[in-house]
Amino acid sequence: YDTHKKLIVALDFDDTVFDFHNEGHDYTQVIDLIRRCQNLGFYIVLFTGTHPDKWLNQAAYLESKGIKVICVNENPIPLPFGNHGKMYYNILLDDRAGLGQAYTILDIVVSQIEENL
Repeated sequence: YDTHKKLIVALDFDDTVFDFHNEGHDYTQVIDLIRRCQNLGFYIVLFTGTHPDKWLNQAAYLESKGIKVICVNENPIPLPFGNHGKMYYNILLDDRAGLGQAYTILDIVVSQIEENL
């Protein structure tokens, strides 16, 4: 962040920001944190394993929550080391990849940035 003044935040959709299994889970905290990231100018990238036919609906859902997705399953900016199949991100919010820990780390970073503005 100190060098580029932005971070790339990748987020999964199902059971990260949306209750896919309809079990009554509330992802308001995650959505609020993503909005804070967006307000700081971070790139918000949807990183999903769902079929491309669902991407527009997922992006529309996020937009209804105040989150503008820059892109889906691709790098938001050209990278100096290539854009060949592997997406780059600074942090991943995903229920299958330590969502709680990633949320906590990102919340601390965002809070520090907000304090220093």
